[in-house]
Order: sequence, then structure tokens, then C-alpha cells
Amino acid sequence: MPKPQDVTQLCAFLGMVKYYAKFLPDLATHLAPLHRLLQKDVKWSWGAAEEASFRLVKEMLLQDRVLMHYDPDLPLVLATGSSPYGLGVGFSHYTPEGVERLMRPGLCPRQRINIHKSRKKHYLRSGV
Repeated sequence: MPKPQDVTQLCAFLGMVKYYAKFLPDLATHLAPLHRLLQKDVKWSWGAAEEASFRLVKEMLLQDRVLMHYDPDLPLVLATGSSPYGLGVGFSHYTPEGVERLMRPGLCPRQRINIHKSRKKHYLRSGV
């Protein structure tokens, strides 16, 4: 995932991370430099603190306590979503302990489309 280039992309990244928040300890602390960029009177300036925060959170998302491999013996959960930037899908399992664990990315890659140029944009966004 490339680093955000503006507030809109940062909000999209933070929204995605928020979905995984229950799996990521001390997330608010790690995201503080990124949240500062969203304050009203702060000019966009991606510096070392923001880059470090972004990279750390991406690494946290890849850890085993968050992600697992597909197990055909466990219940499968499908989550879908759409935005002006594309469509997304995610899979997770419920472990025997009742804990939801997300599956590693790559099972079903995100499909990037230009919804604004599509004649079927309503169907693409609502029919995921």
C-alpha cells in the first residue's frame, strides 16, 4: 500500500486501519502523527514522524496476531466494501476460541476501477 498523498487518501487508510483496530494494541498512540494531519489548521506535510507511523501500522497489520492462513475447517466470514477509489473484499475466520482472525491479503486482491467513468457506478458500488 503506497503512502497517502493527501487528506482524502489518509482518511481512506485510517478507515481501513480502524476496521482492524481491535487487533492492534496501542493503535491510537501509533496513529497520532497521522491524525495530526487531519486537524483543521494543519498544512499537509508528510515528514519522518508520519512515515514512521505509517510503516509501523502497516507492519502491525501483517503480524500473526492479526492475520492467519485459510483453514477449511473454520467458519469463513466475508466482508465487502466500496469507495470512490475501488472495491474491496476481506475474509476472516472465527477460531475455536471465538476470536476473529483475518486472512492474509492476496486471496482475493482489491480491484481498482474508475467508478466515475463507469456507467454502472451505482451497481458497482451497491452490488458488492
